[in-house]
Amino acid sequence: MEHYVLIDRLEITISDRQCFINTDAVIHNQLSIPQFTNLIQNGFIQAGVTNATVGQIEKPKDVCFEFFDLYCSTSNCNERTILMCAWCRKALCYYHLIEQLHLHL
Repeated sequence: MEHYVLIDRLEITISDRQCFINTDAVIHNQLSIPQFTNLIQNGFIQAGVTNATVGQIEKPKDVCFEFFDLYCSTSNCNERTILMCAWCRKALCYYHLIEQLHLHL
């Protein structure tokens, strides 16, 4: 995310407390999609906490960062895409993802 901010020269303060809170909320929300259940369970298996087996593992890079829309899909926004929402499959820029807190409950 820092790389995206530097490349696009966005005027935000990455060290801002609210920026961290919003970023953590979005990451938690994106990883809460049912497709990532096996990914999370695999973390426990790799740590030796459980001996269960999991099926196919969907990786966030394949779900959230495989996008063909280079620009935000929000109306009247011409900013570059940072992430594809795992829930609604919208290509979102930093502002509409983090600043406006794009969450699915």
